[in-house]
Amino acid sequence: MDRTTHFSVALTNYGHKVALLLTTAEKPVVFSQMGKNVLRPTLPEELTDILQETQCHSATPIVRVSPVTSSVTAPTSPSTGSPSRGLSTRESCIIVSLLQSIIMPFPSIDEDVLIVNKLVDEGYLYKLQNEGATAEQVQLQYKRNPLENVSYVIFEYTNLCGFHCHHCHNSRTKKTTVTNLNPLLRSVDVLVQIGVNHFAFIGGEVDQFGDGWLNLTRHIASHREKEGDIPVSVVTSGWFLEQTNFLAAGVTYPDVPSFLRDMKANGVTHIRFSLDSHIPEEHDQNREHPGLFAKVMRGMSLVRECGLEARVSVLVPPNGMRNMHYLAFLLSCAEKMYDFPPDASAEDKLVLLADDKMNMLNNFIDIGSGATENCTMNSIRPFDLLKIPPEQLYCKGFFRPAPTLTIKANGEISLCRVTNAGEGYGNINNHDIVYLLNHLQDSFLYKLHAEKRLHEYIKYLDTNIFGTTFTFPCAFRAVLSMIAKRVHERNIQADDLQAIQQINREVAWYSGHGSEKPEELF
Repeated sequence: MDRTTHFSVALTNYGHKVALLLTTAEKPVVFSQMGKNVLRPTLPEELTDILQETQCHSATPIVRVSPVTSSVTAPTSPSTGSPSRGLSTRESCIIVSLLQSIIMPFPSIDEDVLIVNKLVDEGYLYKLQNEGATAEQVQLQYKRNPLENVSYVIFEYTNLCGFHCHHCHNSRTKKTTVTNLNPLLRSVDVLVQIGVNHFAFIGGEVDQFGDGWLNLTRHIASHREKEGDIPVSVVTSGWFLEQTNFLAAGVTYPDVPSFLRDMKANGVTHIRFSLDSHIPEEHDQNREHPGLFAKVMRGMSLVRECGLEARVSVLVPPNGMRNMHYLAFLLSCAEKMYDFPPDASAEDKLVLLADDKMNMLNNFIDIGSGATENCTMNSIRPFDLLKIPPEQLYCKGFFRPAPTLTIKANGEISLCRVTNAGEGYGNINNHDIVYLLNHLQDSFLYKLHAEKRLHEYIKYLDTNIFGTTFTFPCAFRAVLSMIAKRVHERNIQADDLQAIQQINREVAWYSGHGSEKPEELF
């Protein structure tokens, strides 16, 4: 078979991100926010000049330059997990050419054949038969590249927790903690090379039950010399505040400062306190820990004294920014977290808090514990799920996440953190992270939402179990996605009422809408 005639090559998701990074020293010129994409970039003059001068045959490598340290970096080899040699000029030219031409014919020059085959093996390119994919199809894949806006990765290192918060999304998911660190170490090496510049640890309570998690934070910190600043944050309830001689992730600490300084020494930069209400009594009632709110507010200063940054993850009340008591609470948080000049206005302080991406202002979602009768936090007027226009049901987060991607404690890549609704894109314990990143489009959930077909599965939802109202659209989308995924995987037909009932009971248990755990889940 004449491979020049019958085969072409195109960029993978992973290769596309590397190509974007190769096009500029500081920020990829085709990057944009919220799903908008400029497919063919105008290459920076300095790169264009290099390509013209070398005519893509020089041995001088073109590599990415870190904007902070000006050190050169090269992608990690997906096949070996060890740092690869830098991309040669010829390799860079092939990748950049693909950014401009969508599909490139398989080369006929022996040297280029070897280069392309190597780039295919390393996950940058993939081969396609000419009759198997049109330029328009590949162009659509580039436009939908799920990695384009990902710059922030969440590690759910454990979902074990000592609290029983009334709104917890994970209250009914299977409890697990990472035991094999190697796939996560490998994932970090790959993710930093495609522009991820923030890692967050979420649980469960990672800093209490995540044995070994500081080995991973230390590995992330080892990339800062080449990659520049990479914040590492951990979300916590503040369970450890004002304690002595306590056990945290397998280590006993004499006091809180020792614990905080150890986290800093191992690469953690931010402690993000989770707060459920601006009213102390409501927060403490939800957490079932009297006095916790006051401890957190006092603890922010101690965090800063120990060389870390304090930030918050806060639930927004129904009336949001019109609630003056809530704004006063945020203002108090800002004054504890930042150093302001004497003439800074209250508005300046609130804007800084809101604009700081290390803070999280979250909506209440009625799922998990938040959907049970015991939850007292839900005061938002529900909406009728049967009145939602079909075109509004899909969620872009399932196929164009911006800016986060989650790796869960069980190894699953998830594009939605609401209970286990976003699982289904592959598991790093079973496949290499580069392979998974390059095959996100193959998942059922990706196609379901990208093709806006979620509404097709409303007929499988049992309103006798779930009712017809939800407080937040994300909850309904999550429930319907979990039902759709099970119907698809089990090949359930619309007239198989028994199987559909079983699926509804399973999903209702995980989502908090069912009070009894089905026998099949034991």
